[in-house]
Amino acid sequence: MSLFGRPLPGSGTMLLRTLRAAEWSQLRSYASASFFDVLPARALLTQLRELGGNAADPQRFRIAQRAAEACFAGEPRPIVVGREARESPPPLASLDEAGRRDRGQRVLEVYFRQLRAGPVAILDLRANRFVDGPGALHWSPRPLWVRWDEAFLAGVRDLYGGFYDGDDARFGRALSGLGIDAAEDVFRAHLGAGDQRAVRFEAATLQATLHEAFVRCRDAGARLAPNFLALGIYLGCLHDHLEALGLAFDVREAYERSAPGGAAR
Repeated sequence: MSLFGRPLPGSGTMLLRTLRAAEWSQLRSYASASFFDVLPARALLTQLRELGGNAADPQRFRIAQRAAEACFAGEPRPIVVGREARESPPPLASLDEAGRRDRGQRVLEVYFRQLRAGPVAILDLRANRFVDGPGALHWSPRPLWVRWDEAFLAGVRDLYGGFYDGDDARFGRALSGLGIDAAEDVFRAHLGAGDQRAVRFEAATLQATLHEAFVRCRDAGARLAPNFLALGIYLGCLHDHLEALGLAFDVREAYERSAPGGAAR
């Protein structure tokens, strides 16, 4: 088996036995030859082993689902995880503009809240895993989840926190800690110019931006941590979902609402 033309090391096939190969397509927005140039084979194998083991353990996945659901406990319209799976969810075209905007803002909040709430995140943010209901948004992800390395998660939190809070020193420390400081200007461009109140998501733009960033990192001799693979899947799923909704979204609002004690929805 292979991942975009590259042979998967040994136990990496465990994950693909659980998830159809097509479900790696979200990673196409993130992975390129330059990505694998800065992700050592040992790091790739480490992350694949973890993702494969996680996917094969239903009991631990239920714990991860409960942790994700807890991020939205007490809200007027919570997110219910894994309780109302639908094999054929309504197409996004069935949502009016208000519904698509609400869906996109909610999915952005899911992305940020999982990063800010704890060490575990479910990565499957694909559009066909969500169903809008009058009392809740139902999320039925496949068992694709990760327990972030503590230092890596701290770096990602500081990256977003430094950017959205305007703390350049914190942002710079995060880039350095993650080993991607050679591409600081590229990551600033990726996160968005202006106030990030109306951001459109396009997989092709993400791919081009991150390819440039990984080339910079490669040329600087950087080596990425294993969790960059999981983050790539997470970002790829997010971008594909939001691009399909066809609207611009208020990313800053989603980030602010994801903070502990953020405004109730």
